This record gives sequence, C-alpha cells and structure tokens, in this order.
Amino acid sequence: GMHGTLDCYGHVLTGSGRGAGVSCSDRVGVVVRECTIRGYSTAIELRSSVDSYLDTNVIYSNTTGITLVQSDAVIRPQGNTVQGNTIHHNSSYGIALSGTISNSIMSNNVWGNSLFDLWVEDGCQNTISNSGISYVHDQTGGTVTAFAVRELLLCNVDRALVNGSIDNTWQSVHNGGI
Repeated sequence: GMHGTLDCYGHVLTGSGRGAGVSCSDRVGVVVRECTIRGYSTAIELRSSVDSYLDTNVIYSNTTGITLVQSDAVIRPQGNTVQGNTIHHNSSYGIALSGTISNSIMSNNVWGNSLFDLWVEDGCQNTISNSGISYVHDQTGGTVTAFAVRELLLCNVDRALVNGSIDNTWQSVHNGGI
C-alpha cells in the first residue's frame, strides 16, 4: 500500500452510476491528476490514506466528487492535498471530508453541486484556501480562508478562522458554536 500515480493526461473515466472512479484505501503517496471523471457514485475516494495529491482533475455528474474518509496526518506528518480541481454539478457533494485531520483543500473551483460544494464533519485542522466554493458546511473548527461563498454553515465550531467574503445575495453566516 505505498506510492502510486494515475495521470490520465486529460482522458475521461466514465462510470455507470455506481462505485468509485478511483478508490484508494490504506495508501501513502497516491497521486491522481489530470483526470476527467463522471458517472460514478464517488469520483475519487481516499480512505485511511495520507500524503496524497489530487491535482487538476475535472469532476462532474457523479453523486459525490471527492471523498476523504479517515484520512489524516496522525500516522504521518503530511495530510492529503486537493488542489486545482474543477468539481461541479454532482448530485450530492463536491468535496466531502469525514473524520479527517490536516488536509489541504487549495485553489479548487467547486460549484453547482446539489447539496453542498464542501462538506466537512468530524475532523480538525483541515485548511480550505483560495477556492471558489458556493456552499460550505464545516463542523470541525478548520481554517477557511480567501474564499467567496453564498452561504457558510459552521456547526459546533469552537476554533474556526474565517477570512473570506460572503456574497451579498445571502449575507449570512450560520454558526452553531462560536
């Protein structure tokens, strides 16, 4: 279960609505780049994996775009990096983090996903920066910086740093804990 690279060089992975386009469990140092992924339950899933890079992928028409589950930097000092991806029009979430620690979500363009563009629960020290994200749900007290959102939902958050702008169409920050 160590290093591996999938570079699609822009090619398309098309599914039939089930399973994952790319699924990695208990891996270190996985790289998935330049893939267009559509038609899966989850386009890319990292489960219990660290020190991995998901870079410059185009992800649309799945149930969920990218899922990180129990992927954290407790077992290794480097979390996962999700960077430069375009994630849109998935029927549930664009990016979903669950039970994750110290991951970086940077410079992504995430919009038009049916439930939330970014869903974060049961984790901490995840950093979301320089990403265009429309709907955010964060339960974890992570850092969210340099973003423009229509709505920001923070639940049970003790130590969240929010440095971004909220579109004046909504003018609302929902927070259950600060």
